[in-house]
Amino acid sequence: MDAAIAADLNTPKVLAVLQDALRDPSIAPGGLRTVIAAADALLGLSLATLDPDLEQRRSAEELAPEELHAIEQLVAERTQARKERDWARADRIRAQLEEQGVEVTDTPEGPVWQLRG
Repeated sequence: MDAAIAADLNTPKVLAVLQDALRDPSIAPGGLRTVIAAADALLGLSLATLDPDLEQRRSAEELAPEELHAIEQLVAERTQARKERDWARADRIRAQLEEQGVEVTDTPEGPVWQLRG
């Protein structure tokens, strides 16, 4: 890890070393804590300050069929508004989805949505 960070702050390499260490069955739990603490210190992630009680995301499977249909309809309407370059309408629909706890991410393959916790 030290070599990676010394090599022009090679953050991807530091993360790769961390991931390898986490998968290494020969490293004892105490050793893993040391490795994670070192990565945390090197990268300034402040992992120790994370709230362990963060809510889990809800899944689409938890929705009633009518809720799922309504979300998918809004996403489709937003997609159509974007195709028509009606940015104001697309933004209003995105805001409406966010009020419902739906996070939309636009990808080259089309919009992807997920529920927030």
